Amino acid sequence: MKFIVCILFLLSSVFGVILKDVNIKSNQDNLEILLFLDSKFKDKVIRNDTSTFSSIVLKNLIYNKNRINSKTKFVKNIEIFGKGDDVYIVFDENNFNLEYDLEVLNSNDAIKILLKPKESILSSMLSTKPQSLEDAISSIKEQNNITAPKLESWRYISVIIILIILIIALILVKRKTLRKNSNFEFSYFRKPSISVSQSINLDLKNKIIVIDSKDSSYILFVGQSGSFIIDKIERFKEQDLEKLLENKKNKISYLLKAYEDRYEYK
Repeated sequence: MKFIVCILFLLSSVFGVILKDVNIKSNQDNLEILLFLDSKFKDKVIRNDTSTFSSIVLKNLIYNKNRINSKTKFVKNIEIFGKGDDVYIVFDENNFNLEYDLEVLNSNDAIKILLKPKESILSSMLSTKPQSLEDAISSIKEQNNITAPKLESWRYISVIIILIILIIALILVKRKTLRKNSNFEFSYFRKPSISVSQSINLDLKNKIIVIDSKDSSYILFVGQSGSFIIDKIERFKEQDLEKLLENKKNKISYLLKAYEDRYEYK
């Protein structure tokens, strides 16, 4: 006898749990599917939901009987069938997971699948106990007393933070503007002065002018026909400058005389 029990135990462990019978019960509130087994179910329960149907797969549960089709007031059609070593329970209903709550309960030798319609917003509102006008007003006052100070304090804090940020930004902009203005004024007053250091008359109508700036001197020709820069020279000794001016004077005088002679010849 013990040998036979051991053999049955080994066979059940190898081939899995066997589904012996199925019972479907429904009433106004829920739907029950009872699965009677030969031993305790210890494997996975997998649920799959789509927009057109929902299914439960009981892994390693053997069912060799005919396919079960059942129509109920909750679901259009329920199919229960075995495929391989698994049992499939298919609920043929659109948006099943949105309309119904599904619960799987496992005991020693049975599985209960409990199906309940989800409570709609309208039904929950209708099932809620109505409050009196005084209770509703007092609850509203309590909520306002609790939330209003928090909200007002948060608003005050946010306004103060924004004002502080604006003040800091204005101070930074003002400092930057003042710094630019001070740098501009300082650099303006430090600009090197320009002065005429020498003026050499070539004749009544033409002359040479030397203009000194910070690091350089400019030799300009100013005449009846126009004015132009003759040369730009760096700072050097006054004697060398006199020699250079004498040289420039002689060259320009020669050019002017040649120009005047040519003009008179024409």
